[in-house]
Amino acid sequence: MRLEVRIERLGAQGDGVADGAQGPLFVPFALPGERVSIAVEPGSDRADLIEVLEPSPDRVAPICPHFGVCGGCALQHLEAAPISPGSVSSSWLPCGRGASRRRSRR
Repeated sequence: MRLEVRIERLGAQGDGVADGAQGPLFVPFALPGERVSIAVEPGSDRADLIEVLEPSPDRVAPICPHFGVCGGCALQHLEAAPISPGSVSSSWLPCGRGASRRRSRR
């Protein structure tokens, strides 16, 4: 089902949260204050962002080309987030894989 909702706040995992008829709807990559178009399955509290209809003034272009794909960062598109090029771990590889790969101890 496709809906238009207003994002009210950020959830603990960085998802935008809208107040739906059945309770909160969690929308990855959406920011507070934005009006968005989403796709949600009936009975689910998770939605897919289809389109940002009214962007937040805090929305910025993410600094990492892998944002939204690798899952390592949730809020690079939020200007107020404490993210800078120096805060990304040096263990991140150019292909987007990084800190989750650990060396085994021998």
